[in-house]
Amino acid sequence: MSLGGQERLASTPSLLPGVLHSAQLITRLLTLLSSSAYKAELQKVAHTVSAEYVIGIQRQTLHSTVKTELLRGVYKFMAVSDKFRLAALNAALPAGVKDTFKVMHQEYNKYHRYTGTV
Repeated sequence: MSLGGQERLASTPSLLPGVLHSAQLITRLLTLLSSSAYKAELQKVAHTVSAEYVIGIQRQTLHSTVKTELLRGVYKFMAVSDKFRLAALNAALPAGVKDTFKVMHQEYNKYHRYTGTV
């Protein structure tokens, strides 16, 4: 998270392509892990990845392109998590982090969750 910080990348813009490539690789890994082959094992811990992401963005503002790329992977993990684990995560988070998680979860439900209609 600290590598993708907005202040750091604004002061040294030459780091942006490398950090963005790293974010793309992380997203690719999260996408591969969220496939059906690992879904049963991953359901138990996928919500913690969402928690780590939300806590990390509370500590430091991410560059917009890095944030967009990482959110794609986090949304894949949210698709693996069941609603009960996400509700328990929401209850366990501190107040400021809980608001951020709620907004992220609403965006996931509105724009990224598959509902069966096209």
